[in-house]
Amino acid sequence: MTVRGPALDPRCRGGHPVWSSSGRQQSCSWIDRQGRPTSPPPLYPPRDSRYGPRTRKVELCIEPGQSLGLMIRGGLEYGLGIYVTGVDKDSVADRAGLLTQSRFKIL
Repeated sequence: MTVRGPALDPRCRGGHPVWSSSGRQQSCSWIDRQGRPTSPPPLYPPRDSRYGPRTRKVELCIEPGQSLGLMIRGGLEYGLGIYVTGVDKDSVADRAGLLTQSRFKIL
């Protein structure tokens, strides 16, 4: 199911209200799949200064009836990249080595 709402101001990074260009107050919050408050992904992914940003290609093979086992958040409407917020244990994503806070790079 996809639920769409009005685009949030990209400054909306937590429960703090911001004012949109139309003069309306907006607020947003990030929650996990159990409905508990959680922090938004970082604006800039952490970098190891010795090696620079790490990018790797991951190919996922999903058989009929399998689920990806991956939760993502972010996107253009939030002014963020797309981040992994959860990986189900023993899922296709887990076996491929995807980790929480990984960021997708669309090629």
